[in-house]
Amino acid sequence: LWPAMLSAMGASESESRQRTASTESNGRGRSGSLHRVTLTYAAEPCACAPAADVPPDQQVSSTRHYFTSPKAHISVNRELRPGNASGSTRHIEVELAGTGLEYQTADTLCVLPENETGAVLAVASTLAYDLDSYVRLVPVQGQRFKNSFPSPCSVRDILSKYLDIQGIVRHGAAERLLPYISQPSQAQWLQNLLLPTNRGLFKKTIEDRFRCLADLIAPGAELSSANIPLSDLLHLVPHLQPRYYTISSSNLSFPDVVSITVSVTAFAVTPDLQGGA
Repeated sequence: LWPAMLSAMGASESESRQRTASTESNGRGRSGSLHRVTLTYAAEPCACAPAADVPPDQQVSSTRHYFTSPKAHISVNRELRPGNASGSTRHIEVELAGTGLEYQTADTLCVLPENETGAVLAVASTLAYDLDSYVRLVPVQGQRFKNSFPSPCSVRDILSKYLDIQGIVRHGAAERLLPYISQPSQAQWLQNLLLPTNRGLFKKTIEDRFRCLADLIAPGAELSSANIPLSDLLHLVPHLQPRYYTISSSNLSFPDVVSITVSVTAFAVTPDLQGGA
């Protein structure tokens, strides 16, 4: 919209690019300034670690599994492709004993994933978060909201279980990071990628390289000067989504074990800051 409108009004190409780059992803103009996300709730520090308890009517339905899913033991994780075969397919068995779960043949198993330890450490290191501290979600200026994960909660659990810090950073999400980048050269690098004329470069640099938030803001990375308060991060980063798999076992033969058969896609992840990989 903006390039066509400004061109019709006689604006120069550089003015058009500057105005386009300063347009919010939701379509509202910014008059050249960068606005931080509007908060509907905030993460308030807790002095202790009380038990998380959120009534059902205060839970977001799309993340309801966070409040009800039991933990289960994986007893088998076996590679099905031989030797040097291309790719990986895993046979995974989950023990149901003690979970209260039952299943029927060909049901769907919902698995809640967790982020890599290295990614969690990278985000916490850059943003100076104390992983062992606890917070609870509270409304901002009386605004109504629903909890999207158990509260109170540790910062470690928030980054590990609930925020998709390893998902691919899309164009709109990257633009919302701009107000939080304190180093001018890094902000300029990101702003250049966000130009409408650089859509292909953005995809090649970020999306095609599986560049997630943890990679982008890790110490020494392109956006390592990011300074994002936890409350803002909760509004900026999407939640981890459940993974659904068709069950490959029979409940008649294996009533206490559920198995899934999954294809694995591998790509580079953020190095573990403690020296692992």
